Amino acid sequence: MLLVVAVVLARGSSDNELLLGIYGGSDAEFAEFWNFISRLGSTATLVAMVAVFGLLLGRMGRKEQAQWLVAGFAATVLLVEMLKWTLARGRPPVEHLTAASGASFPSGHAAESLFVYFYLWMVLQDAASLRRRGAVGIAVGEVCSIALAVAAGLVGFSRVYLGVHWPSDVLGGWAVGSFVLGIAFLSGEQRR
Repeated sequence: MLLVVAVVLARGSSDNELLLGIYGGSDAEFAEFWNFISRLGSTATLVAMVAVFGLLLGRMGRKEQAQWLVAGFAATVLLVEMLKWTLARGRPPVEHLTAASGASFPSGHAAESLFVYFYLWMVLQDAASLRRRGAVGIAVGEVCSIALAVAAGLVGFSRVYLGVHWPSDVLGGWAVGSFVLGIAFLSGEQRR
């Protein structure tokens, strides 16, 4: 559904209007903050997270979840790059407030961060259901869950705010990340 919305948005004037509404409010003072948020969705940051959490999950005896984290991330990156190469959409014609290269659709930051952060959220929820925790453990788990969910949304917003993606690129990225996340989730559920 997100992909359909992204395509419809990209074909109409709404994409440009949304871009200008978000980017038009860009302020150099806040650009550094949004660059920081954007780096939370960079491939370098996410590769490090996947490596660390993959190793932790493996050491905890949750090898299947570790494998799906790594394989899902790789599949997300591959799918994004194939779509970028195939569609070759240009970046918005505004001053970019951060470095960006290559085609615009779909947003790799949006796709990859959605997959990684929501996959880790699913792992956290699964861990919570496997053991009883005290009130402090539950509170920490909930705060982590909220932070993971919000992070993917903020990364997507940052890409439009910084002028390097159209809003439809971000929706398309979220669609790709959601698609791979769904495969990982369904595959894991079937093995239970």
